[in-house]
Amino acid sequence: MINLNGIRNLFPHLKIRMNHEKQQNMVVQYTFVIADEKQVINYSVRPKKLDTIKSLEKLEKEIINICRMLTDYYAKKKG
Repeated sequence: MINLNGIRNLFPHLKIRMNHEKQQNMVVQYTFVIADEKQVINYSVRPKKLDTIKSLEKLEKEIINICRMLTDYYAKKKG
């Protein structure tokens, strides 16, 4: 899977967690929940789309971009 701890270390002010939904003992969906004090973003992906290393790298970049977006939005709003 992806390096969630590394992403958490990059964005310590955000709460990042991963949930998975199972049906008949098989994971059918992963949901990444990214939150700060004001906003929560849910990003869902099906395991079928995570079948290559390249797709996992793409997912990791997507989550980092969401974290950056949240961080930049509130940095601009405060400053």
